[in-house]
Formats: sequence, structure tokens, C-alpha cells
Amino acid sequence: MQSVSTENGLNIPESLTQLPDSKEKELLEAAMHVKQALAMRAFVNDKMETAKEHRNENVPPCDRVYTLVADFCQNMELPNFGSNQPDETYYLTPVRLEGFGVVDVSHSGKDGSDVDPLYFHCFLEGHGAKGGSNVALMIFNTLNETSIMRHDGDGAAMRGKELNVVTDNCAGQNKNNHVLLLAPYLVEMGYFRTVNMLFLVAGQLSNTKDCLDTNRF
Repeated sequence: MQSVSTENGLNIPESLTQLPDSKEKELLEAAMHVKQALAMRAFVNDKMETAKEHRNENVPPCDRVYTLVADFCQNMELPNFGSNQPDETYYLTPVRLEGFGVVDVSHSGKDGSDVDPLYFHCFLEGHGAKGGSNVALMIFNTLNETSIMRHDGDGAAMRGKELNVVTDNCAGQNKNNHVLLLAPYLVEMGYFRTVNMLFLVAGQLSNTKDCLDTNRF
């Protein structure tokens, strides 16, 4: 089967060029989407493998690459035991529990096997929302609690080499100014030389954090 190269660098069967323009455009857009998704996935996988190699080889923190995968899980619910409930049946009305997980993909177990610890943040709907400011704060807290952000004896920041944070493309939660500004903040404060915020292509979003959510909840 003969193929032709498009202006976007895609090789497609010659028969597709005989389709109506609208159908051809849809197919080309779908092909480009898949190509972008595969490229992004390969790039993220490379960052994850580098993080694991650096940990296994005990690379000094100043030269180490760290990779985190973060996202919200499916909404959870709890009975709402509010103070102004009219009767017992009203207690059955659920209150939403938000859950945000951060996975450090570089960890390994005592036997050398890969272990992806899930650092889980949860809060009631009345205590917070899924906005970008909360996402940035939970990522920051995870970095602090896991000592990926390091300080010397005087409390000054100790600079690491590279941090990668992988999330999905949701603009309301992840891909917004609050989260993006976390990257230059961490660099300017001296925690890392490079910080990359990696947003997976829409529609191709299953990641390590999602797998752990499925297995543990």
C-alpha cells in the first residue's frame, strides 16, 4: 500500500487522500492527536525511568532527577453530620470528600522492586475546592513532607537538579497559572535548577497515580 506524507509529517495511505475534505481533516487531526500522545507518553516514561535510575544508583540529590505524578481521584462521600440537621434521616445526605494523590515514581522497595508510594491529601468540600491554588499547595506540601525539597542546617534551600510534575490537562485543576507559577517559585527559591510541569495530552491520561487509586480505594 502506497503512502503519502502530509504537511504535518504524517505518513498516511494514499487512499485517504481521496476522501472528502471534511473526513480527511478529521482523520488527520486524529492521527496527529495520537502522534502527540505517543510522543508525550514516551517523554514522560523517560523522565520516570531516569528518576528510578538515579534513586537506584544513589545519585546525590544535587544531581538527581525527581518525577512526581499527581491528580485528583474520583469523588468520595461521607455521611454529613452537620450541626443544624432537621432529623436523623437528613444525616444520610452525603458530603463530598475530595482526594488528591501524588506519586513519587522513583522509590524502590527493600528487595529492589519498584514501589510507587501514593501521598494522599483529602479534605471535605467545605474545607477546600479543586482549584489550582489548592493543587499547587498540595504538591508543595508533598515535596516538603517527602524531603524532596531539602534544607541545610541553617534552614536555607539546598538545590536539586530537576523536578518533573506530571498531571492531566484539566485547566480548572492543574493546567492553570497557580500550578504553573509553582515551577518558577521552586527555582527562584533555590530548591531546583529545573522544574518541568508536564500535562498529558487530553484523552490519553491514564497514569501511575490513577492505577494506585484503583488498587487502593
